[in-house]
Amino acid sequence: LKLGPGWRALTTSVPMAIEGQAVEPPKKKAKKAKDLPKDDRQIHFRNYIPRTPDLRDFCLPRITSADIEAEIDKEIQEAIAAAEDTDAVLAIAPRKPNWDLKRDVERKMHTLAARTDRAVVQLIRQRIKKDEGGEANLEDKK
Repeated sequence: LKLGPGWRALTTSVPMAIEGQAVEPPKKKAKKAKDLPKDDRQIHFRNYIPRTPDLRDFCLPRITSADIEAEIDKEIQEAIAAAEDTDAVLAIAPRKPNWDLKRDVERKMHTLAARTDRAVVQLIRQRIKKDEGGEANLEDKK
């Protein structure tokens, strides 16, 4: 299988020269200088505990789930305290907490409703037949 002269252009990002035209290689982008010089940067250790005591001062305290829960509880209490009327407090809770359950059960409820309607109609027909049968017996006895 022989490939034509343009196959390399399709497989690489390097542009090919087109008959007699010179192609310049793509220029590399200059790296941008950081806003802060290296001397002004603060060192923070989140997961690493350094061996030297001087660097241990830069360790950040570990955040536990209890701390996060306490912050969330505090924010909730502030939001409730800031709410003037009960409507604002009720707006925090979801309006329809079981909407997904209703969505999943709706199809089954539809078929059950149809079966219930058929059963009710069947019971009514049986009762009408009984009443007609009872009336026919009364007319025969007269």
